[in-house]
Amino acid sequence: VVIGHGNVALDCARILATPPAILSTTDISRSTLEILGRTAKVSVVGRRGPAQAAFTIKELRELMQIKDASFSVIADELDLADNEASRAEIHSKRALQRKCKLIQDAAKNVVSEKKNTLIELRFLLSPVAFEPRSDDPSRLGAIVFQRCELLGDPGAQKAHATGELIKIPASLAFTAVGYLTQALHTSSSFVPRLENDHGKIDSGLYCAGWSKRGPSGIIGTNITDARETVATMLQDFDALSSSEKCGIHSLQNATSWTDWLNLDAHERSLGEPFGAPRIKLNDVRKMLDIIRASS
Repeated sequence: VVIGHGNVALDCARILATPPAILSTTDISRSTLEILGRTAKVSVVGRRGPAQAAFTIKELRELMQIKDASFSVIADELDLADNEASRAEIHSKRALQRKCKLIQDAAKNVVSEKKNTLIELRFLLSPVAFEPRSDDPSRLGAIVFQRCELLGDPGAQKAHATGELIKIPASLAFTAVGYLTQALHTSSSFVPRLENDHGKIDSGLYCAGWSKRGPSGIIGTNITDARETVATMLQDFDALSSSEKCGIHSLQNATSWTDWLNLDAHERSLGEPFGAPRIKLNDVRKMLDIIRASS
């Protein structure tokens, strides 16, 4: 079970549902691949409806097109989410209309028993308890959800519990319901996003990505986001102090662009025998060892 309705939640479901033989030709780490088996059923669960789901249509299509997997939506849950406020939200955005149409069409799918995996997209469910297996209390056995209903104005609807409880069997659970960034420049430990003006936090201090705008968008969004921050930095360039700085060499285990290229070349060489673009290292110490050996 994957809890959340953002792109990260769909990415988790896609990895779980994709055949290992296909994953082996990607740059997924070998240690991850070794413990992944084909999952019989993946439920992606959110507390609101299709109109409020944060995932984009591109990621949804990719999930629906996984080889040897069926994709299912429960029509009754779409009916429960179909209120006047949600219809107004959908009507106001063309991209949202296309996404919701795709979800509605999926509810008409006939699930094939010949497929090895079932992917189920669930709505209006909020988790309240994780239950252990009866034969092994150290393992997850099920997740208890409460049925929700949507109340509020268009664009501001909240999920409210109805009192109905629904149990979904599960051997594994992922939560993908938010993100907090570490606020290094303040006394706050973690915040949803750093206060900034077009990427500028303070004199000489800038940010980009989720720390700048919060958990939204895709990789391509970060490119545009970073360009805006760099433009802000260039505007400030002449006003910055010209005094000599310690530079990158004063930082412990600092790495350069050349170091990254050397690490990338090493990872690409590891992937060649498997027909994969690269095999990513996931141990920072090993990464640094490779960089030092290439210097």
